[in-house]
Amino acid sequence: MTQRLFRNQNSIKYAKVCGYLLIIPSLSSILLIFCYLILNPKILFEEFSQVFGTTISLFLNLFIASYIINYFPDIKIEDEYIYIQFFWFWIKTPWERILFIKRIKTFLFRQYIVCSEELTFFHRLYGLLFLFSPKACFLINTSLDSYEDLVNEIEAHTKHHQLMKHN
Repeated sequence: MTQRLFRNQNSIKYAKVCGYLLIIPSLSSILLIFCYLILNPKILFEEFSQVFGTTISLFLNLFIASYIINYFPDIKIEDEYIYIQFFWFWIKTPWERILFIKRIKTFLFRQYIVCSEELTFFHRLYGLLFLFSPKACFLINTSLDSYEDLVNEIEAHTKHHQLMKHN
Protein backbone atom coordinates (compact mmCIF):
# COMPACT_ATOMS: atom_id res chain seq x y z
CA MET A 1 0.00 0.00 0.00
CA THR A 2 1.48 3.30 -1.12
CA GLN A 3 0.71 6.35 0.97
CA ARG A 4 1.54 9.95 0.08
CA LEU A 5 1.00 13.03 2.21
CA PHE A 6 0.41 16.46 0.70
CA ARG A 7 1.02 19.22 3.25
CA ASN A 8 0.42 22.95 3.06
CA GLN A 9 3.32 25.36 3.11
CA ASN A 10 4.24 27.32 6.23
CA SER A 11 2.35 30.50 5.31
CA ILE A 12 -0.91 28.54 5.22
CA LYS A 13 -0.10 26.91 8.56
CA TYR A 14 0.03 30.40 10.09
CA ALA A 15 -3.52 31.05 8.82
CA LYS A 16 -4.61 27.84 10.55
CA VAL A 17 -2.97 28.97 13.78
CA CYS A 18 -4.90 32.26 13.56
CA GLY A 19 -8.10 30.26 13.13
CA TYR A 20 -7.30 28.20 16.23
CA LEU A 21 -6.60 31.38 18.16
CA LEU A 22 -10.09 32.61 17.23
CA ILE A 23 -11.70 29.38 18.43
CA ILE A 24 -10.24 29.30 21.95
CA PRO A 25 -11.84 32.51 23.29
CA SER A 26 -15.10 31.78 21.46
CA LEU A 27 -15.50 28.35 23.02
CA SER A 28 -14.64 29.59 26.48
CA SER A 29 -17.05 32.54 26.14
CA ILE A 30 -19.88 30.31 24.98
CA LEU A 31 -19.21 27.94 27.87
CA LEU A 32 -19.27 30.86 30.33
CA ILE A 33 -22.55 32.18 28.89
CA PHE A 34 -24.25 28.80 29.17
CA CYS A 35 -22.94 28.23 32.71
CA TYR A 36 -24.17 31.67 33.71
CA LEU A 37 -27.59 30.96 32.18
CA ILE A 38 -27.82 27.66 34.05
CA LEU A 39 -26.97 29.35 37.35
CA ASN A 40 -29.14 32.42 36.73
CA PRO A 41 -31.87 31.60 34.14
CA LYS A 42 -33.76 34.85 34.85
CA ILE A 43 -31.01 36.79 33.07
CA LEU A 44 -32.15 35.25 29.79
CA PHE A 45 -35.48 37.06 30.01
CA GLU A 46 -34.15 40.26 31.56
CA GLU A 47 -31.23 40.76 29.17
CA PHE A 48 -32.36 38.65 26.22
CA SER A 49 -31.07 40.93 23.45
CA GLN A 50 -27.56 41.13 24.96
CA VAL A 51 -27.32 37.38 25.67
CA PHE A 52 -28.76 36.47 22.26
CA GLY A 53 -26.55 38.92 20.36
CA THR A 54 -23.42 37.82 22.18
CA THR A 55 -24.18 34.15 21.63
CA ILE A 56 -24.90 34.64 17.92
CA SER A 57 -21.69 36.63 17.41
CA LEU A 58 -19.65 33.97 19.19
CA PHE A 59 -21.15 31.19 17.07
CA LEU A 60 -20.45 33.27 13.95
CA ASN A 61 -16.86 33.70 15.14
CA LEU A 62 -16.60 29.92 15.61
CA PHE A 63 -17.94 29.35 12.11
CA ILE A 64 -15.46 31.79 10.55
CA ALA A 65 -12.56 30.27 12.49
CA SER A 66 -13.60 26.76 11.44
CA TYR A 67 -13.84 27.89 7.83
CA ILE A 68 -10.31 29.38 7.98
CA ILE A 69 -8.82 26.28 9.61
CA ASN A 70 -10.38 23.79 7.18
CA TYR A 71 -10.04 25.89 4.02
CA PHE A 72 -6.57 24.47 3.35
CA PRO A 73 -6.65 20.81 4.41
CA ASP A 74 -3.65 18.52 4.32
CA ILE A 75 -4.44 15.47 2.19
CA LYS A 76 -3.20 11.88 2.23
CA ILE A 77 -3.77 9.36 -0.51
CA GLU A 78 -3.56 5.58 -0.62
CA ASP A 79 -4.49 3.01 -3.24
CA GLU A 80 -8.05 2.60 -1.92
CA TYR A 81 -8.72 5.84 0.03
CA ILE A 82 -8.18 9.56 0.14
CA TYR A 83 -7.89 11.24 3.58
CA ILE A 84 -8.87 14.85 4.16
CA GLN A 85 -7.77 16.58 7.34
CA PHE A 86 -10.66 18.12 9.26
CA PHE A 87 -9.52 19.92 12.41
CA TRP A 88 -7.33 17.34 14.18
CA PHE A 89 -8.86 14.29 12.47
CA TRP A 90 -8.54 12.54 9.14
CA ILE A 91 -11.70 11.77 7.17
CA LYS A 92 -11.26 8.54 5.24
CA THR A 93 -13.12 8.48 1.91
CA PRO A 94 -13.03 5.65 -0.64
CA TRP A 95 -12.03 6.71 -4.13
CA GLU A 96 -15.39 5.50 -5.48
CA ARG A 97 -17.09 8.26 -3.46
CA ILE A 98 -15.09 11.04 -5.16
CA LEU A 99 -17.31 12.45 -7.91
CA PHE A 100 -15.12 14.94 -9.77
CA ILE A 101 -12.40 17.56 -9.55
CA LYS A 102 -12.76 20.99 -11.09
CA ARG A 103 -10.46 23.99 -11.39
CA ILE A 104 -11.93 27.18 -9.93
CA LYS A 105 -10.79 30.76 -9.48
CA THR A 106 -11.48 32.26 -6.07
CA PHE A 107 -10.79 35.72 -4.73
CA LEU A 108 -7.08 35.19 -4.13
CA PHE A 109 -6.08 31.81 -5.51
CA ARG A 110 -6.47 29.42 -8.36
CA GLN A 111 -7.58 26.19 -6.77
CA TYR A 112 -9.29 22.91 -7.40
CA ILE A 113 -12.49 21.79 -5.80
CA VAL A 114 -13.11 18.09 -5.26
CA CYS A 115 -16.68 16.91 -4.92
CA SER A 116 -17.47 13.84 -2.84
CA GLU A 117 -20.48 11.86 -1.73
CA GLU A 118 -19.01 11.25 1.70
CA LEU A 119 -17.77 14.12 3.88
CA THR A 120 -19.11 16.22 6.74
CA PHE A 121 -22.01 18.66 6.76
CA PHE A 122 -19.41 21.42 7.05
CA HIS A 123 -17.94 20.38 3.68
CA ARG A 124 -21.36 20.87 2.09
CA LEU A 125 -20.96 24.57 2.82
CA TYR A 126 -17.95 24.65 0.49
CA GLY A 127 -20.13 23.03 -2.17
CA LEU A 128 -22.81 25.67 -1.66
CA LEU A 129 -20.30 28.51 -1.73
CA PHE A 130 -18.21 27.47 -4.72
CA LEU A 131 -20.49 25.24 -6.84
CA PHE A 132 -23.96 26.35 -5.70
CA SER A 133 -24.58 22.67 -4.97
CA PRO A 134 -25.34 20.83 -1.72
CA LYS A 135 -22.66 18.24 -2.48
CA ALA A 136 -19.79 17.88 -0.03
CA CYS A 137 -16.54 19.38 -1.33
CA PHE A 138 -13.02 20.23 -0.26
CA LEU A 139 -10.45 22.54 -1.78
CA ILE A 140 -6.97 21.85 -3.08
CA ASN A 141 -4.83 24.93 -2.99
CA THR A 142 -1.67 25.51 -4.96
CA SER A 143 0.12 25.91 -1.61
CA LEU A 144 0.09 22.13 -1.17
CA ASP A 145 3.42 20.44 -1.75
CA SER A 146 3.30 18.79 -5.19
CA TYR A 147 -0.32 19.79 -5.70
CA GLU A 148 -0.06 18.96 -9.43
CA ASP A 149 0.69 15.33 -8.54
CA LEU A 150 -2.31 15.25 -6.23
CA VAL A 151 -4.61 16.75 -8.88
CA ASN A 152 -3.38 14.22 -11.46
CA GLU A 153 -3.91 11.37 -9.01
CA ILE A 154 -7.47 12.46 -8.21
CA GLU A 155 -8.28 12.94 -11.91
CA ALA A 156 -6.95 9.45 -12.68
CA HIS A 157 -8.98 7.86 -9.89
CA THR A 158 -12.21 9.67 -10.81
CA LYS A 159 -11.85 8.76 -14.50
CA HIS A 160 -11.14 5.15 -13.58
CA HIS A 161 -14.21 4.90 -11.33
CA GLN A 162 -16.43 6.65 -13.87
CA LEU A 163 -15.37 4.10 -16.49
CA MET A 164 -16.08 1.27 -14.05
CA LYS A 165 -19.60 2.61 -13.42
CA HIS A 166 -20.40 2.79 -17.14
CA ASN A 167 -19.15 -0.74 -17.87
